[in-house]
Amino acid sequence: SGLQDVYISDPNAWSAVVINSSEFNKARRHIVDEEGNEVAQLVLNKSVTAISNGAFRNSKNITSVIIPENVETIGENAFYCCDSLETVVISDGVSVISNNAFYSCSKLKTVSLPGGVTHIGSGAFGYCKGLTSLTVPDSLTVIGASAFAGCNLKDLYIADPNAWCNISFGDQVASPAYGAAKLHILDAEGNEVASTISTEEFDKHAVVQFA
Repeated sequence: SGLQDVYISDPNAWSAVVINSSEFNKARRHIVDEEGNEVAQLVLNKSVTAISNGAFRNSKNITSVIIPENVETIGENAFYCCDSLETVVISDGVSVISNNAFYSCSKLKTVSLPGGVTHIGSGAFGYCKGLTSLTVPDSLTVIGASAFAGCNLKDLYIADPNAWCNISFGDQVASPAYGAAKLHILDAEGNEVASTISTEEFDKHAVVQFA
């Protein structure tokens, strides 16, 4: 009983909608085209400046998302439990990925973190079990508790080891390097190098196994 399915024909306008209904939060989202056919790729346009809390949660049909450069914040639970989502491209304008933004997107394999992102919220990528590789930008300053809990990350790539060591981690599982991940240091061209970490502000949760 209750609302079970919501069909969204204009995802750009929908991105700004504030959802205060528990029924809406539980309902499955379906992104459809002008003919009412479900679409698998969600491409937001430049009119979108933020993605509201829970906007696309429980969207069962989307497999890829492209977030434009005008977006600054991805709201809490924005793509929570999007079971079919495999690829996310986040443009450079995004600075905040909020709590549980991509929580339990179990098939998510690829996500590109933009060079300007500073904050990844608690549980943001929790239980994204398909995520095995991640490149961390040197702009990151905060990663919230359990941000990568339940992931299967094997390889973590960073371009600035000193910036990495100065990240404030919410807890041990906040670090994307938690578990079996290996850390790869890259140069400006993206080539792997041997590097020495030098910093006085070394967060204990940043300790990982080097490749």
